[in-house]
Amino acid sequence: MSVRRLLILVFAAVSALLLMPAAGQAALEYGLQAERLGSQTLSEAEVHRMRQARVDFIRTPFEWEIAQGSGPDQEYDFTNFDRLMDWATEGDLPQIEILPTLIGTPSWVKGAKTNNYPPTTPQDLERWADFVTAIVDRYGKNGPIEAWQVWNEPNLNNFWDGTPNVREYAKFLDFTDKAIRRGDPSALTVLAGMPQRPDAPKPQAEYLEPLYKVKGVKNDFDVVATHPFANTKRQLIESVQLIRDLMDDAKDKNTPLWITETGFASAGPPHPFRRTPAGQAKILEQVLTDLRSKSRRLKLEKVVWFSWRDADTDPPIAESNNRWQTYSGLFTFGGEPKPAWPAFVELTGGDPGEGAVAIP
Repeated sequence: MSVRRLLILVFAAVSALLLMPAAGQAALEYGLQAERLGSQTLSEAEVHRMRQARVDFIRTPFEWEIAQGSGPDQEYDFTNFDRLMDWATEGDLPQIEILPTLIGTPSWVKGAKTNNYPPTTPQDLERWADFVTAIVDRYGKNGPIEAWQVWNEPNLNNFWDGTPNVREYAKFLDFTDKAIRRGDPSALTVLAGMPQRPDAPKPQAEYLEPLYKVKGVKNDFDVVATHPFANTKRQLIESVQLIRDLMDDAKDKNTPLWITETGFASAGPPHPFRRTPAGQAKILEQVLTDLRSKSRRLKLEKVVWFSWRDADTDPPIAESNNRWQTYSGLFTFGGEPKPAWPAFVELTGGDPGEGAVAIP
């Protein structure tokens, strides 16, 4: 066990003694997924609405392509990230944490077929590491961010060059963790969240088991993340338990587990994850309450609802958006709250506010 992980465990144990929650229940934090960053698809009013509601954190991509989109010689442009930091911390409302997903390969990178594929050449990996260290130094050591998630869903084809590869991700994780550590030695490195669903090229359990067998990999992350999308509440809870059991079997019992995506839709085409607006609110309340009750046993610390706001109108303007994920938000594309929003805020203990929220 690395020294840094030992210190994290000691801190967590002391914190648990201070909090003393009800038996079997930990202080579970609730967050929301915002698909892009800064002012691109998130307004100041939206962030303030979340803060008013006492949402614990926002999970959002911190994309290399946004900071250095024109070429390797461009100075980093952190304007959008800075704006988001200001919105999250300024003023009298409770501050909201940001959980960044480090992702987003620029189009100028050699062989970058999409921004969801990681860099691969030694030169571009060094450029990636420079970006990671710079952004962690800016918002970690010198800012409010404590944890950084390394990529997203590498067990799916559209996030790993068409073919998930456990050993490739392990090398990328090790490389990125070192870059994070250079920027902030006390930062937490979070494993990429992965879905367990059977239609994945490698369901998370089949990916995580060989990942644990890579020599030294346990020293490269402090938190395991999962994306337990499922047809029912029972299946969702069983999916989380499966990952916890796998971690325990890998002699990683003390590492915490975070759910960095889960959710259900309120509209869209027929799909097992689709509900009515009222049904979405009901299953949200059931799932998040049940997870909270089991959080101590699962060593579950955070859960992210996917997502904050719908990605398109109903019916969608873009036909490619006619899928369940488009309608998983707690607000409509136009900023109107759905029944699931007050249900979510009932759990956070904040104020849901009134009426629509101003969007970009």
